[in-house]
Amino acid sequence: MGAGGELREPAAGGARGTAGKAVQDGHGSPQPVSRVTSYDYYDNEDQNQGNRGQLKWVRDARYGTTGRQYEYTYNGYGQKTQEKNLNNIYTTYTYGDSWGNLTQVEQDPTGLDRTTSMTYGVAGRVTSSTDPMDRDTSFTYNGVGQPLTAVFEDETITYTYGSNGRVATVADDRGTTTISYESGNDRVASVSDPVTGTVSYTYEPTGERATVTLPGSDTWTYTYGSAFPGHCLPSDEPDKLQQRLTSITDDEGRRVDYEVDSRGVPRVVYSDQTFQNGTRVSYLKTTYTPELTAGALRITRGLWATVSTLWHDTGGDTLINENDYSYDTIGNRDTNAVSDDGGLIRTEDYDYDELYRLTGVDYDDGEEQTFVFDPMGNRTRKTIVGQGYQDYTYNNANMLLTRGGQNYTNDAAGNTLTDAAAGRSMDWDCQNRMVECVYNNTTSTFTYGADGLRRSKTVGQNTTDYQLDGQSVVGRQSMLAWLKRFASWSWPHVKDAFWTEAIGWIPILLALLLILGLVVERWLAQLVK
Repeated sequence: MGAGGELREPAAGGARGTAGKAVQDGHGSPQPVSRVTSYDYYDNEDQNQGNRGQLKWVRDARYGTTGRQYEYTYNGYGQKTQEKNLNNIYTTYTYGDSWGNLTQVEQDPTGLDRTTSMTYGVAGRVTSSTDPMDRDTSFTYNGVGQPLTAVFEDETITYTYGSNGRVATVADDRGTTTISYESGNDRVASVSDPVTGTVSYTYEPTGERATVTLPGSDTWTYTYGSAFPGHCLPSDEPDKLQQRLTSITDDEGRRVDYEVDSRGVPRVVYSDQTFQNGTRVSYLKTTYTPELTAGALRITRGLWATVSTLWHDTGGDTLINENDYSYDTIGNRDTNAVSDDGGLIRTEDYDYDELYRLTGVDYDDGEEQTFVFDPMGNRTRKTIVGQGYQDYTYNNANMLLTRGGQNYTNDAAGNTLTDAAAGRSMDWDCQNRMVECVYNNTTSTFTYGADGLRRSKTVGQNTTDYQLDGQSVVGRQSMLAWLKRFASWSWPHVKDAFWTEAIGWIPILLALLLILGLVVERWLAQLVK
């Protein structure tokens, strides 16, 4: 293969495709790297017609060292039926219904025998599945293929939709989440969570997010640069531009300012700011300097050459930290020079193998580490030079079994159950989400939404609920956090928050008052005696 992905002449030895890396150096010039991945294909006279023209094997750049290759076979319709990986472990594929759908995947059939099976409806959608732990899941859909229900062993998730096909509600074990939209478009106006409350959104006329309002009326505000085309960025929509983000102000009035380049990437970020008469007088400034071509102010690979953070106040600038990076021709970090206000501290140096896996780090502070991998990329040894090493072992599904003599156990789905090295034990639900962790005799439990994101954490008797904006945590609710916020609010804020947040704590407050009453009663009884 050429640098642009074009197919070139067959390689020697019968391989009909060879991919050689052609990369750019720091000057933008193509530089060959002798790391070759080779491919072979079944010929057009193979006895199995389904094999003809299909990929037969792949040899990566370490084939000369490992002697291992991926190998593939196919059925008469050209569907893959077997794959052998670089640890010589087989996975088989079965197409068992009348439509030719994939109905079973079996990893390591003669060993672990990890089997996943699926059934399909006439439209080709999965209607049920059984995972390697024999846990069944079923799915239903509406007439246009949108999911209506997902029935797991320990939870049922249901979906409803508006007349235009947008998701209206999602119901799970936590309750029902409701999504509303702006009139006349598909922009989300609010998301109402059954536990943490409603997060609502407003937008600029050009579509950029203007505000996010959290439960309790706390608001985040977004501002943007000029709408002049030269200051705009391409949008996800092909016929639209978007403005550059210039600042975000959170619900406590803390503002972060951004200077953004023509790609929409922040180049300078100001945080922890204080102002006098509208002028910034102290701040934390982080600057991102991209790698440039030699002799021209032109960004090449989008890699950072320097990342520096300084503190500015009336005493001037103090450099807190600076990292200066260099890279090899493929883009892997080669060195990292770490400095502070006193000058250079150390220069870290990194080494890689033929597959660009990190094999060594010299931290330039007296510590050096090296790493060894098996053909599948699992780390098998970590050595701290002059101090010793740790070996790692894995099962045929690449699950960690031992580290430095300490054992790990896993369920058939690949989730870690016990970690002897850390002294932890974990429990997982049927969707492979951690629901309990026991560490140092302390039990932590977790709950999740239908989207799989964590919604709450309970440690001992203290529960924290998370407020989400998409996949980002933007707020936390717990009794202690709520009382702290309550103490800092003005009366209108307190009144609004009571009806949106505090009312949910009434049963807990009553229980605490009851316990306090019992304690006082017992104390008085002892006092009388």
